[in-house]
Amino acid sequence: MSPITSWEGAEAVFTFGPDSFGVWLFLALMTAIMVGVVARMVVHENRTFSNIEPDLLKEGAMKGVNI
Repeated sequence: MSPITSWEGAEAVFTFGPDSFGVWLFLALMTAIMVGVVARMVVHENRTFSNIEPDLLKEGAMKGVNI
């Protein structure tokens, strides 16, 4: 048997409802993480491609390909 006999006066508490601090906190964290991932990816790609010879036709990289 439940100790609650009536729903009168019952209230709901939404921790992360619209325009709450939690929504803005998670939005800021998500944005910071995405910016960090993209920045790290750009750094990695730049390092990787700086080590590759820019002319792919040199040394026969495209040898045998009909273009």
